Amino acid sequence: MLKLGPGRQVAYVVKDIELTMQERIKLGVGPWFYAEKVPVENFQYMGKPSDVQFAVALINSGDLQIELIQQLNDAPSLYRDFIMSGAEGKQHISHWLDTEGYNKKFIKKNKKTERKGV
Repeated sequence: MLKLGPGRQVAYVVKDIELTMQERIKLGVGPWFYAEKVPVENFQYMGKPSDVQFAVALINSGDLQIELIQQLNDAPSLYRDFIMSGAEGKQHISHWLDTEGYNKKFIKKNKKTERKGV
């Protein structure tokens, strides 16, 4: 059985990452580590290759990391779909897994992932 560790990352998909960072800095949240264009390799969405491009900003507070994501093009991705649905904001929470070999077990059992790549 999968056992999730504590939540370690909260990610927000935003329309304007630089504006969002500036708004947070005014509230005392910063400085941010900002990558204007993240190198992406072998990204797949819904089982198909996608040439997605996005910017990312990260900040850590104790054991929690906050991530901002802005997609820079119209390539198919979960980020594009999220924004196109009219949403902007919290998109995912990540947990550190506390079971060894989980990825191998998951792939063996499910044989399909929605998103893959860096």
